Amino acid sequence: MYIPRRQIFFVKILVYTFLLVTGLFIQQQGLFAQQPVSALLSSPIFSHNSGYVPVDFALEISHPDGAEIRYTLDGSEPNQDSFLYTGAVEFDQRPDQRLRFIRTTPFEADARGFGWRQPDAVNPIAMVVRAKAFMAGAEPSETVTATFFDESIMHHMPLISISANHEHLFSDATGIYVPGDVYNQNGWNQNDHWGRPNANYHQRGVEWERPAHFELIETDGTVYKQNIGVRIHGGGSRVLPQKAFRLYARSDYGESRFRYDMFRDGETGYNRLILRNSGQDFFHKTTMFMDAISQSLVSSLSFDTQKFRAFAVYVNGEYWGIKNLRERYDHHYLDRNHGVKEDEIDYLANMPRAGGVGEVKNGSADHFNAILDSLENKNINDLGGMAFIERHVDVRNFAEIHAANVYFANIDWPGNNNDYWRYTGSPEGRGSSKDGRFRWMMFDMDFGFSHLGSTGYSADLFHHYLTTQDILWSNHPRSTRMFRSFMQNREFRDYFINVQLDLLNTLFKEERVKETIGQFKEMYRHEIRNHLRRWGYPSTYTEWERNIDERVEFAGLRPRNVRSQISGRFNTGFPTVVTIDVNHREMGVVQVNTIRLAGGTPGIDSEVYPWEGLYMSDIPVELTARPNSGYRFSHWDINGEKFYQQYIHVKPKPGIQIKANFSEMPERAGEGKELLYFWHFDTELPNDTPLKTIFSSYSSTGYNGVINFKPAVTPYPPLAEDETNGIMDRVNDPTELNYQPAGNGGLEYDDGEMRGIRVRNPSRTQTGDSALIFDIPTEEFQDIVVAFAARRTPSGQEQMVFYYSLSSGEPEWTRENLSTGQVTTSDSYELVIIDFSNVNGHAHNPHFRVKISFDGDQITGSSGNTRFNNIAVFGLPYTGPRIEDIMESSLKPNFPNPFTEFTTIPYQVLVQSRVKIDVFSLEGRHIITLKESDHEPGFYAVPFSGRGFASGVYLVRLQAGDRTDHQKMLLVK
Repeated sequence: MYIPRRQIFFVKILVYTFLLVTGLFIQQQGLFAQQPVSALLSSPIFSHNSGYVPVDFALEISHPDGAEIRYTLDGSEPNQDSFLYTGAVEFDQRPDQRLRFIRTTPFEADARGFGWRQPDAVNPIAMVVRAKAFMAGAEPSETVTATFFDESIMHHMPLISISANHEHLFSDATGIYVPGDVYNQNGWNQNDHWGRPNANYHQRGVEWERPAHFELIETDGTVYKQNIGVRIHGGGSRVLPQKAFRLYARSDYGESRFRYDMFRDGETGYNRLILRNSGQDFFHKTTMFMDAISQSLVSSLSFDTQKFRAFAVYVNGEYWGIKNLRERYDHHYLDRNHGVKEDEIDYLANMPRAGGVGEVKNGSADHFNAILDSLENKNINDLGGMAFIERHVDVRNFAEIHAANVYFANIDWPGNNNDYWRYTGSPEGRGSSKDGRFRWMMFDMDFGFSHLGSTGYSADLFHHYLTTQDILWSNHPRSTRMFRSFMQNREFRDYFINVQLDLLNTLFKEERVKETIGQFKEMYRHEIRNHLRRWGYPSTYTEWERNIDERVEFAGLRPRNVRSQISGRFNTGFPTVVTIDVNHREMGVVQVNTIRLAGGTPGIDSEVYPWEGLYMSDIPVELTARPNSGYRFSHWDINGEKFYQQYIHVKPKPGIQIKANFSEMPERAGEGKELLYFWHFDTELPNDTPLKTIFSSYSSTGYNGVINFKPAVTPYPPLAEDETNGIMDRVNDPTELNYQPAGNGGLEYDDGEMRGIRVRNPSRTQTGDSALIFDIPTEEFQDIVVAFAARRTPSGQEQMVFYYSLSSGEPEWTRENLSTGQVTTSDSYELVIIDFSNVNGHAHNPHFRVKISFDGDQITGSSGNTRFNNIAVFGLPYTGPRIEDIMESSLKPNFPNPFTEFTTIPYQVLVQSRVKIDVFSLEGRHIITLKESDHEPGFYAVPFSGRGFASGVYLVRLQAGDRTDHQKMLLVK
C-alpha cells in the first residue's frame, strides 16, 4: 500500500517527540543520528522538454553539481539501482511493448461483450525518461520526467502521458489496473453483470490510490506536468479493458491543485479530474464521445455539466488510446462552481429500490427522503401544488434535466447516474444556488443516442419516467416518484412540456445536433484508427462510422417522435408553428418561455427574426418583451390585435403571427410635460424605521402625492424593533437617474444628502402580497406618466407589476390598456416609465391611484429587496370636457335592484360624448359590453339580462369622454 510522504513525516515527528520526552534522544544512534546531510539536491536538467522528436533524437541530461544521475525508461521512479547516466539517451532505447499484452479484464468478460482483445498491430510507443540526482551526504533530488513521442506518428489531439511504477498499476498484489489477487482469490461474482467487487480495479478508497506523474502536451508544444495520485474511476465500467483514471492533485505529491487551464476556458485550480474511457460507449456502438457530445449540447442549461477535452493517452510510454479529460463531481466542484462548502451541503446520488438514497456523498439524505415520503400515495395538489414544488426544487433545473434525458432517450436514469444536491446553510433568495432547494447534475450519458438499438429515436421516455409497472434497474417507483407526482399538477405539467418544446426548438434542432455530431467526428476521426488497433473496439473504422450514422439518424427523427409522444400522452393538441418577430432588431428581444430569442443563445440562428418554433395548440406559451438599453416596450401585435402587457400567455393557433413592438426611450422621462409630483428621498426621511406613508416632496397640483405601503407581513410595524423582514425603509443608495431639479428647489444633483427607499422581502406571505400604492390626483391634467429609478439586490424581487384604479372609495385595480404592465428589474438602477395615455378615465381624475406589486421566484424569501429613487409624475394640461359639463355621477341606480332576471340601467349625458357601458364581476372579470356609441346630450337607459349568469354582485362601468363612473347591482336567483 502506498503511504503518502506527509504521513511518513508525521510518524517521524511523533517518534522524535517521544524520544525527547523520555530522555532517550541523546542516546539514540539509529533513527535520526545518521550522517549529516546537506540540503535537497537540485533536479537533473534535460536538454529537451516533452514533445515530438525525430527517430534519431538523443536526450542529454546534466547536473550543475556533478551529481550521479540515475534514470528509468519504463515510467518507474528512479533509485540507486536504476540506469546510470553516462551519455545521451537515444530514442531507439525505448523498451519493447509489453504492457499491451497484459490482460486487464478476466475471461468471464469476453462472453458479456466487453472482454479484453489482444492488439492486432504494433502501437505507437514513446520514450518516457525519469531521472534523479544522487550524491553522498546529500538528500536525493526530486525526480524530473519527460516523455518524447515519435514525430512520424503525429496525433491530431493533444497528448497526456501517465508514468507510474509498474507494480502500482499492473502487479497482482497492489496493481489497480488488473483483476489481481482480489479476483484470483474470489473469482468472478456471477450475481453482478460486471463481476463487482471481485477484482483489484473494483476497489475504492485511499488505500487504492497510487503515486504517478502527469504530463499534458498541447498541439502547439506547450507542456504542463506535475506529480499526482491516480485511482480507477467508474462503476461497472471499471471492468472494461481500457479503464478510467481519477486524477488527484495533493500537497503530498507537491501541488494541491492542477494549476493549468485544462479546458481552455481560463479556469484553473482543479482538485480532481477524470481521464475517462467513455463508459459503455467504449465497447457498445462505440464512438468514444457519446457522453461528451450529450453534455456539450446542453452545457448552457441550468443543471451542472462536466467540461471535456479529448486526448491521446500514453501509459509508461505505451499508447493507451483515446480518453476524455473531464471535471469530477464532488464537494470541490460544488465549492468552485456554486461557492458552497463541504459542511453546508446535502450531496446525494441515485435511489435504490429499498428506499432512501443510494449514496450520501456529503451531508444527509433526511430532507430529500422527507420530500419523497410526503409524496407517497398523495396528490401533489393536496400538498400545495406548484408552491410545494417551488419550495423544494429548482423548478427550471428539474424540468430541464428531465427534458434533456427524454430527448437523449437515456434509460440509465434517474435510478442510476443521478447526482443531486442542496445548500443547507442560511438560505439566500430564491434563484440563488444557496436557496436550499435541490438541483441536479448530468453525467454518464453513454446510454443516450440510440445506445440500445437502431430505433432508439422512438423510445418513449415519458413512459419510462411515469410508469410504475415496466420496471428496469433505472426507473423503479421511488426513483421516479418526484417526477410522477409533479406531473399531476397542471401548472408544472404545462411548464415542463414547454421546456421540452423549447429545447426541441433550439438546442435539439436537427440541424444543430447533426452539425455538432459532425464536429465531434472530425475531432476524433484521425485518432480512432490508432485507438481501435490498440483495444479492438470498435472492430473497424467502418463500424465506427456506422455507429455515428445511427446517431445522425437519431438527430433527424428524435424531435418528431418526442412531439408525437407529448401530444398523444398529455392531450396537448397538435404541434403548431409560432412565428415571432420584432419591429426593430436593435430595440429589443422576445423571450419565449425559457428561450431568449437573441444572437448568442445556443440553438438560435445569427439572423434571429422572424423566428419560428413548434408548440402545442392547447398549451399556452409565455411571451416576455425585453427592451434593450435606451428603448422601451410599446405593445404586441398578435394577428392584428394589440396587447399592452409586457408579459403575456398566448395559446398557439394555426397561422399565429406575433410581433413585439419597441420604441425609443425618451432622453428624459416626461419630456415636454409638466412635473406634477416628485419624491426626493433625503436624510429627513426617518432611518432604521419601518415606513408606512411618504408624502411627495413636491407638487404642482394643489394636492399632496402620497405613497402608502401595503405590507405582506403582519403585524406592521413588526413587534421586534430589529425585525426588518417585509418592511419598507430608508436606504443609502443614491442615483442621478430620473432626478428632477425642479422637484428639489432647483438644486443640482448631489448624492451627499440623497437616500432612497426599499421594499424588503418577503413580498408574498400567506396573509397577502406587499405593494406600493400611489395616490396621485390628476385633476386638470391628462397624458399622465409615472417614472422612477429602480433596482434590486441579487435576492430581490425580479418583477414589478403595475395596476391602476379610477374610482373613489375601495380601489378597483386593473391593468387594461397599460402599455407597460410589468417590468423585470436588474441589479443596477434602470429607468422605469409607466405611460397612462391610453387609459380611459385617468385624466382629470381626483381619485387616480397606481399600485406596484411584486412577482418572481424570490418574493417569498427572507432576504433581498427592491430599491426606488427619484419617483416623478408628469402630465399635460387637461383639454377634455370639464367636470361641470358631465354629471358628477352619470349613472343612475338600476331598477329593480336586486333583480332576478332583468334590470334597467339609466344614465344621463350632458355633452356630446362617446359612451361605453360594461359589466364586470366583482373580481374584475369582464362580462359584457352593453353599449358603445356616440351620444347626444340626454337621458338614456340600457337593459341587462341576468340569464346565464350566477347570483352575485356585478359592477357597471360607464365611460364618457375621460370620465368614468361605477354602480353595483345584485343578481339573485
